[in-house]
Amino acid sequence: MKQMFCILVLFLIFGCSSTKQTFWCGDHACANKKEKEAYFNKTMIVEIKEVSKDKYKKKTNLEIIREQNDISILDAKIEENILKQKQDELVDQAKIEEELIKQEQDELKKNKPTNTENISKSFDEIVKNIRSKNSFRPYPDINDIPN
Repeated sequence: MKQMFCILVLFLIFGCSSTKQTFWCGDHACANKKEKEAYFNKTMIVEIKEVSKDKYKKKTNLEIIREQNDISILDAKIEENILKQKQDELVDQAKIEEELIKQEQDELKKNKPTNTENISKSFDEIVKNIRSKNSFRPYPDINDIPN
């Protein structure tokens, strides 16, 4: 009796388990019973395919192409962001260099002698002093510069 009860329970468990089935009307899944019956009346064929979670779902070519397209779009966006960052860095660096150049020019303007005539006069005076000191020597001592 115990064995009969176990067999009955196993039969009920396996017999009542639902399997997902889809009806195929040609090259696509039937949307509803009316479409299935219409296709059956027309061709006398309706395919039944079982869908189980255990089976490996094979990707269609369209799904593979979409995934590749999504990946390439992401790669393009990443590359675009990297290029924008590099461009921003170059712009910032150019601004910094321009500021440094302006600062250097300002410093040169501040340090630039205002009266060039005085410098040339003093140079001429130094040259005359060296010549006058060394006029009697056979070779002038050019290192003897007066203060």
